[in-house]
Amino acid sequence: MKLLGFWLGTMAVFWLWFCLSSLDLGLPLLTRSFHDDTMLVYGWALGVEPALVPWFFAKAFAIDGALVAAIVAFRKRRTLSVKLAAATANIVTLLRRLESTRADRVRPAE
Repeated sequence: MKLLGFWLGTMAVFWLWFCLSSLDLGLPLLTRSFHDDTMLVYGWALGVEPALVPWFFAKAFAIDGALVAAIVAFRKRRTLSVKLAAATANIVTLLRRLESTRADRVRPAE
């Protein structure tokens, strides 16, 4: 779980920097020119247009997030199955209560 926190932390720092630097706040690391130069270097290293680099990061974040969620779900599958069974039972109970209250209502005559 420490690795999950490290992964989320680095992603949060990157996206926070990305959003703040695109606003050009004036601090040396948060200027629009530094942001553009950084995306230019990433684009050059990847061999793509600099405007496509944020989309690559977003896609990588989504794929990594799905992979990490699948790994965590697999490791916690017993706990999750118990919680899912309890939630399903609660939903079934709620639906039965709603059904019984609907049946008990007296409908006005037409």
